[in-house]
Amino acid sequence: MAVVEKYGPAGTTMADPALVELAISSDSDEGARARALRLLGFAADLPLRVVAVRSRLPLDQLGGLVCPGRLMKAAPLADVGVIHATSLDPDRFPAGVRAGVGTAESPERSWREARTALRFTTLRRPVVHYDGLGALALLAQVPQDVTRDNADVAAIARLARDPEDLGRRDVGYRTHRAHRTGTGQARPHRLAAARRLRKPAAALTCRPVSGYRLSMIDSSWNILLLGGASGVGKSRAAAELARSSGAFVVEFDDVVSAVQRLTTAEQHPALHCFDRIPDTSVLDVDRVVELQITTADALQPALLGVVDNRLTIDMPAVVEGDYLSPAAAARAVQEGTVIGRDIRAVFLHEGDPEQIAANYAAREPNSGLQTHRARVSARYSYWLADQAALHGLPVVSSRPWHDVAVRIERALDRATSPA
Repeated sequence: MAVVEKYGPAGTTMADPALVELAISSDSDEGARARALRLLGFAADLPLRVVAVRSRLPLDQLGGLVCPGRLMKAAPLADVGVIHATSLDPDRFPAGVRAGVGTAESPERSWREARTALRFTTLRRPVVHYDGLGALALLAQVPQDVTRDNADVAAIARLARDPEDLGRRDVGYRTHRAHRTGTGQARPHRLAAARRLRKPAAALTCRPVSGYRLSMIDSSWNILLLGGASGVGKSRAAAELARSSGAFVVEFDDVVSAVQRLTTAEQHPALHCFDRIPDTSVLDVDRVVELQITTADALQPALLGVVDNRLTIDMPAVVEGDYLSPAAAARAVQEGTVIGRDIRAVFLHEGDPEQIAANYAAREPNSGLQTHRARVSARYSYWLADQAALHGLPVVSSRPWHDVAVRIERALDRATSPA
C-alpha cells in the first residue's frame, strides 16, 4: 500500500505517523522500511537514532532543540512522541521532558531500546540512554505477574502504602561511611532518619553486598544557597538536593514578594524597579539585566535575614532564587565561618537562550515562546557566573539535567577541599 507523507517534503520536521511506524516497526519487511526511510528523507543505510518522548512541548519544537541544524523527523505514535535523527544532543532536552534514547543504529531496534529506556525515566533522571541501563534493561522483560509475586517487591509495595514509615524520604544504595559534622557529632535529624530507614531495610530479604547498605544521601552543610537566573533549573535542583539530604527548601522569590508588598517605591526604589514596567520586552536586554542586578543588590539584607533565621533551626535548608546575588552569598558564607556554621553557595548557569526558552515553554506551555525573556535570563546568568567566580563561589552547568545534584555536591566538595 502506498503511503504518502502528508506533512510536506523531506525538509520539514513533522512526518506522517504511518511512515514513521513503518520505518520502526519490527513487522516491516526491509523493502518497505527502506522506502519509508527514503520518503522521510533518510538514506536506508544511514545510522539512525530513535528517541521516545513524553512532553507538553510540540514535537517539532522539541526535535529542533535537540537536533539543531540536523535532519530530523518527529511524529506522535499512540501516547508517545517519536523523534528520528542521524544525531542529537541529549543535553538539550528541556526540563519537564521525559526521553528514552535508543543507541542501536537500526531504526526498529533503536525504537525498541528507546521505549524501554523511557520506562526507566524519573523526575530525577528524565533522560535515559538505553546503553546506560546495563542489566537493568532486563527488568523490562520480566512479566508484571512475576514481579508481584516476588517477596521484596511485595514488601516495598507494602511500605509504600505507609508514608509514615517512609517519612517521604528518598533512599538509595551507596557505600557505607560515617556521616559526621565538623564537631564529630552525628546530627539528631540524621540519627532519626537512620532509625526510620531500619524498617525498610529489615523488610527486604536481600542483604547488603560489598559494604553497601540502605541509607540517606548525606550532605554536610547547614545551609546551601543556590543561585541562578530564571529558567535554568534551580527549583528542580533544589528539590532533588532536598530529597536526597532531608533538607528544607526556601524559595527566596517568596521572600522578595513579601518585602515588595511591605514597601513602596518611595521608601525603597531599588526594590520596585519593575513596578511601572508591566512588559519588560519593550526594554533592551541589557537594561532589564541592569534592573535585575539593582534589585538583587537591594535584597542582600533580606537574604542574610533568611540565613540568620534558618540557622536557629536544626535542619539543613536549601535557599534558592533568582535574586540571590553572589556578593550576598559570599557574605553569608563568610559570616557562617565566623560563627562555626557550614554555609555553602553555588550558582547554576545556562547561557543558551534557546534552551532557556524551551525550559519556559515546558514549564509555562500557555505563555507562548518567551524569546526576549530567555535572552535576558541568559545574559543575567553570565553575569551571575562571572560574579560568582570573582567571589570564589562554584558555578555548575545546568546540563545535563540527570546528574545536576551530584555535580553540585562535587563542586561544593572541591570548593571546601584544601588545595
